[in-house]
Amino acid sequence: VIDEIVKEAGCKFPRRVFIYNECNAFVNCRSIWGHIFNVRKNLTIGLPLLYTLNKTELKAILSHEFGHFTQKSIAINSIANLSEFICAAIARSLEQIGKADADSYAAKAQWFAELATKIMAKQYHNVAPLNGILSRAQEFDADMFSYSIAGTEASISALSKVSYFSERWDGIVSILYSYVENK
Repeated sequence: VIDEIVKEAGCKFPRRVFIYNECNAFVNCRSIWGHIFNVRKNLTIGLPLLYTLNKTELKAILSHEFGHFTQKSIAINSIANLSEFICAAIARSLEQIGKADADSYAAKAQWFAELATKIMAKQYHNVAPLNGILSRAQEFDADMFSYSIAGTEASISALSKVSYFSERWDGIVSILYSYVENK
């Protein structure tokens, strides 16, 4: 299915494909370099999707994720996440720097770190309200990409099944774990 999507979409195969135990699929990069440089992203597929969806529906869900590959969503979201990470790192550094002598280099570094934090925090607060709008727009674009690759009916059917099954998945998993523990 992944090979079909790569061929139809004209994009690169994911760097790695992971399987995990939740009812979801997503695209990500495993290192900070993936946020800075244009590297191949990873695709993670939830095992429940493989049990729940037929081939056409799975193609629809995975096409949605490949839509994120093609629209560069990860790079756009990474800018906001990276700025938040830098602000948090500076704040943690400030705690350590705050313990230094007033005349030391650490005190001068604290002044600079406080200034940088104020500037970045102001920019982050200006951009943060748009993040929700941007996220919804990116999801809509990925849905449209899915429709173009797998078709509207398959996409709608897949989303309905995923919604229905994901609500029940946690209960199923807890029953299975209970069964295994008690056996």
